[in-house]
Formats: sequence, C-alpha cells, structure tokens
Amino acid sequence: MLDSDLSVLLVEDNPAEARRLSDLLAQASRCRMRVTHVTSIGAAKREFAKAPTNVILLDWFLPDRYGVDGLRDLQTVAPRTPVLMLVGWDDDEAAMNSLRAGAQDVLIKEQMTSSILERTIRYAVERQRTESALRQTEEMYRSLIESLPINVFRKDAQGNFVFANQRYCDELHRRLDELVGRTDFTFFPPELAEKYRRDDQRVMRERLVVEDIEAYRTPDGQRLHVQVMKAPATDAKGRVVGTQTMFWDVTPRVEAEEALQRSTSRFKKLFDANIIGIILADLSGRVLEANDAYLSLTGYSREDLMSGRLRWDKLTPPEYREFDLREIESLNRTGVCPPWEKEYIRKDGSRVPVMLGVSMLDNSTSECICFVLDMTKQKRVEAQLLRAKEEADSASQSKSLFLANMSHEIRTPMNAIIGLTELVLDSDLTRQQRDNLTAVAESAEALLSLINHILDFSKIEAGKLELDEVEFSLRTMIAGILKTLALEAHRKQLELVGDIRADVPDRLLGDVVKLRQILMNLLGNAIKFTESGEVVLRVIVVSRDELSLELQFDVIDTGIGIPEDYQHAIFEAFEQVHTSINRKYGGTGLGLSITSKLAQLMGGRLWLTSEPGRGSTFVVTSRMRPAVSGLAATAMNPSPLDGLRVLAVDDNATSRQNLMDLLTSWRMRPMAVASASEALTILKRMTGEDSVFAFSLIDSQMPDGDGIDLAATIREEFSNQAGHMLLLLSSPDRGTELARCDQAGIAATIAKPVNESELFDTLISLRGGSGDEVAPSLPARAAVKARNILRVLLVEDSRFNQKLAVALLEKRGHQVTLAHNGREAVDIFFRQPFDRVLMDVQMPEMDGLEATHVIRQREQRSGWHVPIIAMTAQAMSGDRERCLAAGMDEYLTKPIRADHLYEVLESDFPNAVFPQESSFKASQKTRRGMIQKPLEAEVSPSSQANGSIVNWTHAMSIVGGDKALLRDVAVACLEDFPRWMKEFDQALAERQAPLFRRAAHSLRGACRTFGLDRLTTPTQELETLALAGNLAAAEQLLNSLRPELQACQIELQAFLEKPRDRHDHDFGRR
Repeated sequence: MLDSDLSVLLVEDNPAEARRLSDLLAQASRCRMRVTHVTSIGAAKREFAKAPTNVILLDWFLPDRYGVDGLRDLQTVAPRTPVLMLVGWDDDEAAMNSLRAGAQDVLIKEQMTSSILERTIRYAVERQRTESALRQTEEMYRSLIESLPINVFRKDAQGNFVFANQRYCDELHRRLDELVGRTDFTFFPPELAEKYRRDDQRVMRERLVVEDIEAYRTPDGQRLHVQVMKAPATDAKGRVVGTQTMFWDVTPRVEAEEALQRSTSRFKKLFDANIIGIILADLSGRVLEANDAYLSLTGYSREDLMSGRLRWDKLTPPEYREFDLREIESLNRTGVCPPWEKEYIRKDGSRVPVMLGVSMLDNSTSECICFVLDMTKQKRVEAQLLRAKEEADSASQSKSLFLANMSHEIRTPMNAIIGLTELVLDSDLTRQQRDNLTAVAESAEALLSLINHILDFSKIEAGKLELDEVEFSLRTMIAGILKTLALEAHRKQLELVGDIRADVPDRLLGDVVKLRQILMNLLGNAIKFTESGEVVLRVIVVSRDELSLELQFDVIDTGIGIPEDYQHAIFEAFEQVHTSINRKYGGTGLGLSITSKLAQLMGGRLWLTSEPGRGSTFVVTSRMRPAVSGLAATAMNPSPLDGLRVLAVDDNATSRQNLMDLLTSWRMRPMAVASASEALTILKRMTGEDSVFAFSLIDSQMPDGDGIDLAATIREEFSNQAGHMLLLLSSPDRGTELARCDQAGIAATIAKPVNESELFDTLISLRGGSGDEVAPSLPARAAVKARNILRVLLVEDSRFNQKLAVALLEKRGHQVTLAHNGREAVDIFFRQPFDRVLMDVQMPEMDGLEATHVIRQREQRSGWHVPIIAMTAQAMSGDRERCLAAGMDEYLTKPIRADHLYEVLESDFPNAVFPQESSFKASQKTRRGMIQKPLEAEVSPSSQANGSIVNWTHAMSIVGGDKALLRDVAVACLEDFPRWMKEFDQALAERQAPLFRRAAHSLRGACRTFGLDRLTTPTQELETLALAGNLAAAEQLLNSLRPELQACQIELQAFLEKPRDRHDHDFGRR
C-alpha cells in the first residue's frame, strides 16, 4: 500500500511545461504529490542532497545535461530513487537507451494525463520498494551463506557456476566474476573435473541428495579430504535446473584412519625373499624400508638404511634425474609407472644398471613400493646384439645402394633392348628373324620381371612399401591386364576369361598399382602352369559397409595343381613346389611371397585351394573404398539394346556363361550354344520372331569348326536371322583371320577376353546408336577421343634411348624436338612452344631435376605450366617423390613401354597452361632450321582446290595414311563438337575465360588435324582473346565462325557416310 503523501522532484527548464506538469500532479486522486521544481541537473543534485524525494521526473533536454548523460549524472546522488524520463516525441531508441541506463519508465509529454502520470509514479515507487525488499532478502541469504564455515556453490544444468560463497572463491583463488559462467574444467585437472561432471549429472538425473568423502586437490596442488553434500537445484515449478553443493575439509580424520591402514599394509608387504630388490620409499628421496637384495645391489648396510644415509635420489646419477622427475610426475597422476631403466651409483662409486618398477602406496605421504632388478647380464647381451644389428644395418644399407645402382644400370640398356625389339617386331620379318627377336623380347621381359621382384622384395623386407591410394576404374584396369596377358594365353591355346559380377562397383579408391601387380602375378602364374583348358579371373563383393567394401579376386586355372603338403611353403620367399618345376618353368620363387605381403598391406590376405592334376584357385581379398563418383548406382536408362535377342556361340563353358551374364545385365535376351553345329541346328529349327537375332557372337576357334567358316555359312543360309555377326578373336595371328572376315560378312571383331566396354560400344555402334549410351553394368564409359598431335621436347643423353623414344613418338604422329642434356633443354624450351616435355633425370652438364627447376622458375613470370614427364631408370622408394617435388608432373620408369608412354603423354594435365605460338614468332624466323615447321605450313594449297573445307591430304598425312584411323578421329571430332559448343556457351554465360580458352584450344587442335586453314588462325585468336579476358570480342568472333564450323561438321559426316574401300578393313570398329 503506497503512502498517501509522495514527494516529487521535477527537473524541467521550461517554465510553462513545469507549470503544466505541476498542475497534472496536483490533480492526483489516490495520493497527494508534493512537487519540488528545479531547472537543471546541478540544481537537482543539490536539492536531492538536502531533501531526498520518492520519485524524480527528469526532462530529456536540460541546459547542463541532456538525455542518458543527465540520467547517469543524477544517479550518482540518487542511485535507488526511481527516475521517469520526460520526452517531447515518440523515439523508441531514446526510450530503450533510457531504460538500459536505469530509468523506470519514459513518458511522452504531449500524451500525458493526470491519471497516467499518477499511475506511473505510483507503480515506479512500488517497484522500487519491492526491489529494495528483495535486495534485503538476498543480502540476508548471502550473509548467512558467507558466515558458514564451509564451501558452498551452485551450478546450472550444463555445469557452469552460477553462485559461490567467498570461502569457495578463496579456495580457488578466484573472484566471483571469474568463477561464474565457467566449469570445473577451468580450475581442476581433466580427470578430476570429469568426475565432478559425472557426479553432477547423476544427482540431477536421479534427483539424489549425495553425501560422501572425496579426495580433493586444490588448484595450488594441496591434497585434502572433504565431506561433500550434493543435491539437485529446482526452479519454482519443481524442475531440476542444476546442482547445489556444500563441502568441508575432513582431512585430519581421514588421515588418522589411513595411517592405521598404512601401518598394517607396510608389515604385510615386507618379506624376506631376496630374488629382487624391494624398498618402501617416499618421493622426497627417503628409503623407509629395504630388503637384503636391495642392500646387496647398492652396497649399503642396514645401519646406513636406519641412519638415513641410504637415499634413492643420491643413488641416481645426474644424467637420469630429469627423467626420474618425469616418472614421479606420472606416478603422482596415475599411481603407477611403467618400468624404466637407469643406473645406480653404488656406495663404492661403481655403477650398476637397473630396471625399476614403482607403485604408489599412499598418495597423502607419497609413499611407494619400488622393485629393482639388476640388469648387468642383460646389458652385456644387449651390447652384443647392438653390435650385430649395426653390422646388419650396414649390410642392408649397402644392399639397398647396390640394388639402386644395379637397377639403374640394368634398366638403362634394357630400355633400348625392349623398346627397339618391339619396334623391329612391328616390321616385316622372316619367320627365323621373328622367332629370334621374340626370344630376345621374352628374355628381356623375364630379366625385367626378376629385377622388379628383387626390388619389391627388398622394399617389403625393409618395411618401406607404402600404399598410394588413388581413384581408378576397376574394369578398365582388369581389361588392361587381360589384354596384356591374352597373347601368351592364346599362344598356349588357353581360354582367358574375366568375370566381374554386376554388383561390383567400378570406381574405387585404392592402390591400383599394387592391385595390378597382385593380379598380374597370379594370372601370369596361372597361365605359366596351365597347359590346356582355361584361366578365369572372377571378382565378387564379399562384404560392404557405409565406408568400404571387401573384394575377392579368384584366379582359377586348370593347370598342374599343387600338392597339399607344398601349399603353405609356396608363399615363402624363394620357394617352389619342386626343383623340377624350376627347371621346367623357371622363376625365382619370389612372386607369391611378394603377392601375399602386398595383399596383407592392402588389408586382405591370400590363400589357395588346389588338387594336383586338376588345377588351382588362388584367392586374394582387398578392402577398398568406393569413390565418390561411383557411389550412385548406374541408372538403368533405356538403350537400343533393350530386349534384343543375341546368339552366342562359344565352346568354352565359362566364357559362354560369362557372355550370358553380361548380355543379360544389359537387358538383352541371349541364347548360348557350345558348337557351330548347334548354332546351325538352332537357326534351322527356330521360326517366327524368336528365330531372328539382332547379333550373333561367334568364337573364332571351336572344335567342330572355324568361326569364320560358320559365319560364312550363316551368311549364305540364314542371313535374315543372324543379324550383325561379331567374331570373338582368340588367335595370336589375327592378320590371317581379319583378311577373311569381310568375305564372311562379319561386321566387327572383338578380341578375347571380351572387354565389357568395348563390346557394349560395338553393339551400340552396329545398332546405330549415338555412342553416348552407358552400359548398365558399368558406372561410366569413356568415349573415344581424338588424339591431338603433340609437340614434344625429348631430353635424353643416351643415343639408344633417343632412337627408341623418337621412333615411338613419331610412330604415334607426334612432333619431336631433341635436346641432349638439361642445359640444352632449357635453351630450346624458351625458343619455341611445346605441349609436353619428356625429361631424363640423370644427364651430364645439367640433370633433369635442375633443368625442371630452372624451367618452372622462368614459367612463373609468364604464367605457363607445360607438363614435364620424368623418364628414369631409378625405381627405388622416394625417386618418384623427388621428381614431383622438383616440379615434374608425371613419372615413367625405364624401360619405357609404348602403351604406358602414350597413356601418360596423351593424358590430360588439368594444371597445364600452354604458351601462345605468337610468343615465339621472332625465334622461329631467326632459328627456323632448329625447329620443326608448324602443321599449318605442311598443308598443301592444292589439296583444297576443289573447295573442300577439310584438307584431306594433310589429314591423311597426320594419321600416316591410315584411313581407318582417320575415320576414328573424325568420329571422335564429331562427338566432341557439341561439347565444345556447350563449353563455349557456358563460359560466355558464366564469364569463365579459362573454360572458354580450353574449349578454343581443343577446337584449334581439331582444326590443325584436319588442315582447316580458314579456322586454325581464328581459333588461335579465340584462345588469345580468352587469355586476355576479352570475352565480348571472343563471343563476336565465335559467332562469325559458327557457319564455317557447321559446314566442317557436315563435310566430316559426309566422309563417314561414304562406303569403305574394300582394302580399308578395321573390323573392330565398323
């Protein structure tokens, strides 16, 4: 209930407004207002000091202060008196600032009435009195809490301190504001804070009042025992909102109880056995008790012990004391220490090696029990072992150095031997010459395999073999392996089959190099030890989870088999089944040992089942992760193959079933037979729609007939039923068979073992598809791309390697410029443009690493980055990393293989930035004799005299006169034209100059290949404009070229639609 008489201090400098407010106050009906009027803050402060009032009405604008500043100044003398701010306008920001500064309310003068003013004043005074009463209650509660001789604090549900008495603040050496809002983890060791957190959660969860005695360590390290009471804290609705805790020191009582326990325990632990030294000690260095073994070990007497002359810290040499302190710290934290070794200084000054193990007995007194073992004999043995290890390490280092040098020295001539032999074998030879050179090639391969096995075995033994995880296509990798081994399998008339189940993902993350090595070794062995029958590689998924999957690779053969008692031994190094096996088949016995180790490194294992005379199955597992690009299942979109009937003729049951599974996974309707006679019988008997096949897949070699002869018969008798006929080639001499295919009506040939992607593409092509379809069993299918003619700088000092590399590159159609060392390479590199650099590593004058470093430094000024590919005979661990660290982009190990060279050389390098030819015009004029002429210069004007856009004479010279290859390039070019146009449009829409430049560069490469004189220079200008960021001018130029580009596409399409020349056979792509 308010008093009937209230005093009001009115602070208003406007006399008229002051009278109006006074009149309103005089009209108050509930109580009488006694008004004192002043005109400034200063006057108000003086007046309040003389006679405090119940409430203050404060004008916003005053002569000496205004707004919030005036309010704060007035609060210095009237901190607890309610203040009502008077403003002349409605301003939310001013009102909020006033309330934050402590005003009880804000009143707008124009809207004020007597009743509003009276009610606001009465409410303000009532609130002030209520708050004053609340403060008094809180102060009384705090006084009570602060007077208790115990520690009291309260936490919220998250463990944050919200209140603590001064005693607890003093305990933590913190002020209350430093404590509030923080948790136990700020003030206590993690393990202790975690305990407190668990206790708090239990109290809140179970609504328990817990009382216990706990060990407590103050922040300054003092250890106490405290009696603790914890209870849940609740709000007005009874909900648990935290915990409240009280605790007090009971250390003296606990210490008295524990002293009795220690006394009893001490006598129990002392014993007379003297097998090992035992002492009771404290962490200050005192030895409290010791047995005779310890005294004998240290040379001290029991009298020394009793008198205190025996101290363990005095036994410790200075160099061990710092380590001892760390162990003592660990002992304090955990109560135990792992055994450690040190030395003791005996009483006579001699030293003895010892091993110590310590356990804490009493934390409060730091007493512990220590076990001490004399290590004299063990140290003597260790010294002998160390000398032996050093000798072994020295020998191992010498072996590694020897292997590295020998590898380099052997690989360098091997590069020339293998490469040049491959080139000569591609030429016309007599039968005797081919047999001799084949023997040379096989011997060279065997020697290289031996070198690789020895290097791998050395790395495995040294523990230096590591996984290199990359994304790869499993099916592409396996197709490459089968293609590599197919020639040897077919030479022995073996059926080589790859069976990858449909649920096996294609894109994986793993070490593709080591997986390829494992499968190559297992398949190579299977082919080597199989004289007839088949070799099958089957891939299945064993298990999978969200992050990885386990694949199983089964290599099944029908070879000689392995007796059970030898099956374990063959996985040991240098072991074979029998010496007769080595004499007949050769080999080092290292392959399976290395394969087993690689499988273990990849998270799998290798085992086998075998029966002598019937064959073997080698099983290897590997855990891998599916690549992000391969996570989504391939969409089963409709394709031209859906529902088509296929006749498959193959005498090998495994190969036949594999074809059935593959065709079925593509939603085709296959029928398989095992012989030519069965195929003819089926065609004779079948009638109606079911007698018509879209395709016939015919094995080239069958017991009852030749596949080509069967095709010729079908063409004559059942041409309306067999559809497109495809010959599955398994003969190593394909030339003879290919010459007969056209006459037999065979539409295409597929090499066995069948490559899924190749077969799918061929079927789509024969069916008239666009080539953009994706095989349902494959996550992706790479389209055939046109191969650009590259300008290659070859840096090589070896005459033999120069000859080989130049031959391989020119055979591929690439332009080659030769440099004999790194210094010459740097000089040539900046005189003319190149697309790739093949850099030998070891060369005179300037090696490849230094030359690369110089090139990369100079490139930084121009913004170029031409791909540099290392060529080295070094194959030891770390060689590849050194090349990449020097700035190279890829790494080839000699001897260089043609397919690997082409794969790396012609791959995309995303970071590449190529120089513009205009940068080199001056040097071309002055040094024309040093470089090859650009492709444009080779175009004969007469070749386009007939008005043709494409210079066909020039295009044929690019592909070496191979018209079939030219058709492939034209197909790829037509496939890429829409993509280039799409990239141009995207780049213009998104203002992406780099994307525009890449598309222009690709388009210019096609123009150069087909001798498009009218487009080559403009497309180069498109690149230049994109490089300068001038997309507006580039767009204008591109639009002017679109009619010419469309005419070019029409001419290329017309070329493809022409009938083939009868001598222009390319059965694999028809």
